[in-house]
Amino acid sequence: MHEYKTNRAFRTLVNVGIIDQIGSGLYSIVFLIYAATLPFKTLAVSIASIAWVIPALANIFTGYLADRTFNKRHAMWFSYFVQTILFLIIASLIGRSTKEGIFFFIMALDIIARLLGDYGNSLSTPLMKHIVAPEHMNEATSIGTAIGSLVQIVASALGATLIVALHHQYDLFALLDALTFLVAGVIFFIARHQYDQAESEVHKSVLTAKASRLAENSEAKEGFGTSFKLAMQEFTQNSFLLFMIVAGLAVNLLGTAIDPLSNLIFLHMSSFWFINYGYTIALLDIVFSVGSIAGAVFVNDMLKNTSMVTLLAASMGLLVLVAIDMLTLHNLWILLVLFFSTAYLLGKINPRFNAVIINTVPDDHLAATGGVISTVMMIGAPVGQFVFLTLANVISIPVSLIIYGISSLVVTILILVRGAGRLTKNDPTTARYNEAHV
Repeated sequence: MHEYKTNRAFRTLVNVGIIDQIGSGLYSIVFLIYAATLPFKTLAVSIASIAWVIPALANIFTGYLADRTFNKRHAMWFSYFVQTILFLIIASLIGRSTKEGIFFFIMALDIIARLLGDYGNSLSTPLMKHIVAPEHMNEATSIGTAIGSLVQIVASALGATLIVALHHQYDLFALLDALTFLVAGVIFFIARHQYDQAESEVHKSVLTAKASRLAENSEAKEGFGTSFKLAMQEFTQNSFLLFMIVAGLAVNLLGTAIDPLSNLIFLHMSSFWFINYGYTIALLDIVFSVGSIAGAVFVNDMLKNTSMVTLLAASMGLLVLVAIDMLTLHNLWILLVLFFSTAYLLGKINPRFNAVIINTVPDDHLAATGGVISTVMMIGAPVGQFVFLTLANVISIPVSLIIYGISSLVVTILILVRGAGRLTKNDPTTARYNEAHV
C-alpha cells in the first residue's frame, strides 16, 4: 500500500476506479435480477450473462483508439460524463416496460457504456507508466487488482440485498450508477493537471517512436493495421511475452471452465453441499475471490521470487487435483482449499504480467497491445465453457471431469517443458530480477 499512500496521481486513479466499480457492481447484479423478471426471462438472463463478452472481445479496438487519442486525461473524464448520460437514459426506461425491444435497447446502451469504460482504462495505462516507477509497478497493479476484486464482491452482495429492500426499483440503481460515473468524472476532471507531466512524456515517447519508424520506412502508414502489427511484434520479438500469452490462453480456457462446470456438478451431487446448493456456490465464489485478493495484496510473500512458469504450472496442477476431488473424494473442504490456492496464485500472475507489459511496451502501442492480450485471453473463456459443459450434458459429468483433468495435466507439463531454462532464470516479474535491474 506504500505506492497508494505516497503517490497522489496513482491514488487518484485508484479512487476513481473504486467509485466506478461500485456503481457497475451494483448495477450488474441488479440488471440480472431485472432480466429474470421479464416474460422472456430465459433469453434475457442468457443475453445479460454473456453481454460482457462483446466489450472484452473489442478491447483490441478500444486499445487502438486509446493509443490514437492525443489528450488522454481529457478523454478520460469526458468518457465518464458520456457514461453518466447513458445511464440516465437507462434509468428513464428500465422497469417501465416488459417489451423485448426496450430490453435490447437498454442492453445496447449498457454495452456502449462498458466499451467506454474499457476505453477509459486503456487511456489510463500509458499515464500510469509515467506516474509509477518501474520497480513499483508490480505493487501498483497488485493494489488495483485487489481493490477492484474486493469492491466487486461487496457491490454485488449489496446490490442483491438492496434491490429487495427497495422493492425492485431498478431505475434507482441505474441512477446510482449514473451518479458514480458523474462523481468519478468530476474527481478526475479536478485532478487532471496531476497528469500533465505524464501526458507530455507520453507524447514525446510516441513522437520518437513514429519518427524512428519513418526513418526506417518513409512510406510507413499509421493506422489500425500498423498498430496491430506493432502489438504482434512485441510477442514475436519477446519470448517471455509470447510464452505468457500462449500459456495464458490455455490457463484461461481451462480456468474459466471450472466455474460453470462446478455449478452443474453441485446441482447433481448433494454430497458437496454446504447447507444447500445456493450457499455452496456462494461459499466457493467467496473463497475464490478472497484468494485472488490475498494473492494480489501479499506482493512480498515467499513466492515473490517464484517464476511465472512455476506459478502457472502450479495453478494448473491444482486444477488437476480439483478434478480428482470432484470425481472421487467429493470433499467440499479439500475443494475450498484447492480453490483458494489456485486463486491465490492467479492473484499474483495477473498483476505481475500487467506490470511487465506496462514497463516494456512502448507508449505508441501500449494500449493496443494490452487490448490484443485481453481479446486473446477472452477467446479462451467461452470456448472452454462450451466444450466442457457440452461434454457434461451430452455424455456425462464424470467423462467431462476426466477430460478436464487430463487436459489440465497436459497443459501443466507443457508449461513446465516449454518454460524451463532461460524463461525461468530470466523472469522479469520476480523481485530478484527487478532488484538486479533497478
